[in-house]
Amino acid sequence: MSLRNLKTATGTATVIVREDNTIALANREFERLLGYSRAEIVGVKTWIDFVEAEGLAKVEGFCRLPQKSDNGSRPAGMEFRMINRAGNTIHVLANTALIPSTREAVISLLDISERKKMEEALHESEALYHHFFQSSVAGTFRTVYDAAGKSGWHMDCNDAHARILGYASRQELLDHSLRDSFFNDDDLTAYTNDLQEKRTITNYQFLLRKKDGSPVHVLLNATMHDYKQGLMLVEGTMVDISDWVAAEKKLLDINENLRTLTSELVMTEERERRRIASDLHDHIGQTLALTRIKLDSLAEQAGRCGLEEPLRKIQDMVNQSIQQIRSLMSELSPYVLYELGFTSAIEWLSEQIEEQHGLKIHISDDLKNRPIDEEAQILMFRATRELLLNVVKHAGAKQAWIAIQNQGDNIRIVVRDDGAGFDTSGIGKMTNRTGGFGLMSIRERLNYLGGLFEIESEKGGGSCVTIVAPRHKRKKRKGK
Repeated sequence: MSLRNLKTATGTATVIVREDNTIALANREFERLLGYSRAEIVGVKTWIDFVEAEGLAKVEGFCRLPQKSDNGSRPAGMEFRMINRAGNTIHVLANTALIPSTREAVISLLDISERKKMEEALHESEALYHHFFQSSVAGTFRTVYDAAGKSGWHMDCNDAHARILGYASRQELLDHSLRDSFFNDDDLTAYTNDLQEKRTITNYQFLLRKKDGSPVHVLLNATMHDYKQGLMLVEGTMVDISDWVAAEKKLLDINENLRTLTSELVMTEERERRRIASDLHDHIGQTLALTRIKLDSLAEQAGRCGLEEPLRKIQDMVNQSIQQIRSLMSELSPYVLYELGFTSAIEWLSEQIEEQHGLKIHISDDLKNRPIDEEAQILMFRATRELLLNVVKHAGAKQAWIAIQNQGDNIRIVVRDDGAGFDTSGIGKMTNRTGGFGLMSIRERLNYLGGLFEIESEKGGGSCVTIVAPRHKRKKRKGK
């Protein structure tokens, strides 16, 4: 095959040009690339007629015929842009070679437009990633660790990351040992072990050391990739949550204080109730009892004076007052709670409500005489009483069930009835107009003491209320 036939048949866009750059021969790929027929270009146009104007200066040296004196100094290939018949830009990679014993040269043109598009897209993606990486308000980082996770260093980070760790700029931080500066040994080992196992970790909380040694709490998200030479590459983000941690500690302290105040309030209220009940018993109760004795003595003589009937009415009024005082003392401070214990007090309470209101109450108990702090007994007794009174007042129930259960360190009471039920969405509006304990008061006091209050009810389906409280006062947190 002749040289001309070979160049015409090759799969690369190829032209043979004369010394003045006129096209002497073009193959079909050249025609397809630029959209011209050979008749329109061979002997008519130079090959640089198709070069984009901005690239003419660039290809000026490339245009002349290769010389033996070049000694390899000419570029092996050159990239520039050409314009096809439709006016579209085509990126090409050109190579040229002298045809021996002639004043002609071969120029081959490879269409690299798609490659250039991919390169531009990659460049834009890298620029976008770099912009996000550097401008993120969160600390962003790329770190490298050895395969054992024993040591690591920063490959890259943004200024926000550097500031979190107490450095003025990212440049100051780069190539800094992670073990020496930021992590405790155990924390670094645990961190890298988790990464190796899960490959991605989210919302990972750390206590790190800043450059000056001061602590900083951070929330970290990271992903691990296999890197060269057995190393591990970790990319992630970090946020300084020191203010959040401080606020959380402050909130815990406030809750701790609220629990303490609530406990003191419950006990102070109970002491005052017991004092009032004792005063009622020792003074008014004793006075009424003595009055009844005197009236009984007078009753023996009343018949002779015609005062028997009026005296009997006075006796009835005194007896009624004594019963009312006893009932009031029981409501203020039920003696059975202190003398016989919690379960017996609940049984006594159930008997009183059944006798007074006709509500049949069933009790189950698996507390098994486990000890309960006085504070918990008082709170749970009064809560149970309030729940039963609510059943009497609002449920229209015939029966109720009380389950007293041991639940680890807690006491759990479930009060259930067969009444009308109610819409639980309105419970926040159910204040007790009589000034009693109230459902919302029960919930708030239980919450402050670390307990639980839950209601399940629907209209026509009865109600079920669960209350849970710790059996013993919880220890204060360290540092208090």
